[in-house]
Amino acid sequence: MGIGNHDGEGRTEEEALDTAYDTIDDLLLAGRFDECDKLVGSIDPDGCSTAFLLAILTTTLPTSDKLPQRGKLMGLARKTFRRRGQGAEKLLAGLEGECPDSIRAGGDAACRSCGKAYYDHPQHGGFPFLNVLCDGTAVKL
Repeated sequence: MGIGNHDGEGRTEEEALDTAYDTIDDLLLAGRFDECDKLVGSIDPDGCSTAFLLAILTTTLPTSDKLPQRGKLMGLARKTFRRRGQGAEKLLAGLEGECPDSIRAGGDAACRSCGKAYYDHPQHGGFPFLNVLCDGTAVKL
């Protein structure tokens, strides 16, 4: 099964992004890292939009240590962005390196320290898809 957004199935980019998020999230939550790694390794950056590539790299960042093909995709995406004349370093900022330990939770959950919704907490500086609670816990919503 491919997850690229130019797969000939006539999907819109939004549908392709939804499929990618759902597929990768399901594999990661099930601990099927080898399958997810193969899927990530099968992506051809030249056939994908910038938004699609950034979505894949963002979604897989928390488990990057378990996905060797992610590093390869990162390098290929960087080359693709440069060929397209896009600011590769700016686009990929925060998507390299190891993501801090985090938990997954719904954004409406209440912080035990202040009672505010997790959504109302600041984003992590290096990883904008994480919010940081009052006690320092990083949360992926």
